[in-house]
Amino acid sequence: MNNSFWECKAYAAYLKDDIELTNSTSGGVFYGFASWCINMGGVCYGVTMDENFNVFHKRATTLEELESLRRSKYVQSRTGQAYKMAKEDLDNGLTVLFSGTPCQIAGLKAFLQKDYLTLFTVEVFCHGVPSNRLFKQHVHFLENKANEKIKEFQFRNKDKGWTPVEVSYKFDKNIEYKLCYGDAFFYYFDTSVSLRLSCYNCRFRSLASGADVAIGDYWGISLVHPDFRNDNKGISAVILKTQRGEELWRDANSAFVCIPTKVAQLAKTNIYTYRNIGRKKVRKAFFDNYIEHRNEESVDLKSVYEESIKKHIEKKLDILGSFSLFSGVSAIFSYDYTYSTQKHMTGTTLSTMFGQAIDSDVVERAYSKNIYRKNCLTLDWGRRIQEKLLKEKRAGQIVVDLLDERLPIIELENGIRLAGSEACFEAVAFLDPPIKKIWLMEEICEEDWKKGCDNLADLLKKSYGEDNIIIVRLLLSKRHGDLKEQSLFPSEKHIATVNNELNKRYDYLISKLPDSKVVDMQDLDGVYTPDYYRHGCFPEYYDDMTYIKLGESIYHALGEEGWRF
Repeated sequence: MNNSFWECKAYAAYLKDDIELTNSTSGGVFYGFASWCINMGGVCYGVTMDENFNVFHKRATTLEELESLRRSKYVQSRTGQAYKMAKEDLDNGLTVLFSGTPCQIAGLKAFLQKDYLTLFTVEVFCHGVPSNRLFKQHVHFLENKANEKIKEFQFRNKDKGWTPVEVSYKFDKNIEYKLCYGDAFFYYFDTSVSLRLSCYNCRFRSLASGADVAIGDYWGISLVHPDFRNDNKGISAVILKTQRGEELWRDANSAFVCIPTKVAQLAKTNIYTYRNIGRKKVRKAFFDNYIEHRNEESVDLKSVYEESIKKHIEKKLDILGSFSLFSGVSAIFSYDYTYSTQKHMTGTTLSTMFGQAIDSDVVERAYSKNIYRKNCLTLDWGRRIQEKLLKEKRAGQIVVDLLDERLPIIELENGIRLAGSEACFEAVAFLDPPIKKIWLMEEICEEDWKKGCDNLADLLKKSYGEDNIIIVRLLLSKRHGDLKEQSLFPSEKHIATVNNELNKRYDYLISKLPDSKVVDMQDLDGVYTPDYYRHGCFPEYYDDMTYIKLGESIYHALGEEGWRF
């Protein structure tokens, strides 16, 4: 076994056979492994679903029997006699491929109590599973609503491609498709509301299950391997956790188109390969309400959820600052459903003085793949922030950081000064009149940034009152951005300089708001630091655990107790 999960060999892969690829949930790696095993005279154990929507493990010895084990079933399967039958097959010298969730693989290993050279175990990437009862009640609700029996329920239908993810219900005369979050069961599964209690503190992540191979969708592959694509037919991620797993890969990989990747890369968007989700507050409310319906044949899960959250007072937060801060606060929303955002304002203290809009014609000529940045260029930042703080409806509390102060100020020949977004630098070549001067953060005089802080402090006090302000001391990580590319922060030394300047501004703003709450996160590593994206303005580019830690600290500053872990 590998000593470290992060050192395991990993691949991105999909089946060469287009028909079999289309019939698989993602890249068809399970089918490739299982068909190899059966063709070698072995047997395969996987999960099937019968006509009554019972989900359970089943033994397959032919490719025809293998068909029902394909495609994802996001439900806890009953293993039944599968462990016992697998042991009998192994004792009879057969090659066995056993697939399941990490806890099911660990259960098989515990049952066998010895190592078998002819056993290959394959676990699926798993963040948790709901119960089969909950799923069957949902199906019956859909049938009652349609006044028609569902013949087949697919959690991941690929008739229109791998993404966007769609659920399908097959009736006698037609198939109904829904985007995955349009199906209540899928939504509460994927957002971790309806999982079994044990799943929130799973002990079988990383290498703990003893599985030889882990497989799942390679979400986010276009970010790390943009040239590896297959017309949206599906791509799998494969982690070889043991020597036995590497042997299976060597024997079966001729069925795949594949490239090597790294566990750290695929884990960015498959975080449950190595850590737990943690239980959310909404789960208890959901199941407290569900108990009233648990013995009913048909249950409207959406109504159960909505009735649960109606019983609680909603708490609103405003956010002024970086997208890193927004991601930290979003971790609160993910955990505690009673919190939500009233408004999010991006900008800096200097925006209140210097921010002006670029002519929209210039913006259209500026090249930017990031629509958000294009929109940033057309805003009058100073006026926008003041209007949002003073005129628009406000929440009871506001969370503020100064991380966006890291950006330079651009002055044009006509005197216009730009602040507040890296978008400015994508439009530099198109600006007319041309740039007169660029001030790096450390070059901006103390008098100017103090005026910005004074202005911001006054706006916040007028709008919220000091005791409703939370200042989060958030700094750049030493690993900011991809240092191999052109960057605003080309070295750790420069980043240290920027952080020193940020601390001066934090100290000054805090001195102007002495009754505000302060969350000190200056030692938090991982902010704005994906290896494969230069700036990282969207949550999918973030180190997720970093923002969960940030959310926890802000949550406690709000006077709340507990957290997801």
